[in-house]
Amino acid sequence: MAFTVRRAAGIDAPELALLEQQARESIVDVRGGAALLAEQPAIGDASAWAAAIADVGRAVWVATVDDVPMGLLELILPEAAGGVGVVRQVFVRAAARELGVGGELLAQAVAAAVAAGGV
Repeated sequence: MAFTVRRAAGIDAPELALLEQQARESIVDVRGGAALLAEQPAIGDASAWAAAIADVGRAVWVATVDDVPMGLLELILPEAAGGVGVVRQVFVRAAARELGVGGELLAQAVAAAVAAGGV
């Protein structure tokens, strides 16, 4: 299976909302999952994801396999030169795991953080 990782666009918002929901459902019963979900609120519905994509202080990527969204990564960009970017969430559907999707999402996030002046 070939995959593509690209910056998310507004049209991706509904699928990102679904991916986020699946990610949260997948950890609810995992040790520490409930605590993580409580401290890390969801972005939410498609309109909230559209706003997140448009936010200049963050970057969002979507990974697709055969044009089907299979993963996401949300990065809070460094606020100043020498700052750090923060991966707020990353998720890859089970069917797309072991393909390198997560690694490519992270590589794109690191490159974006460095380009924004981060270390």
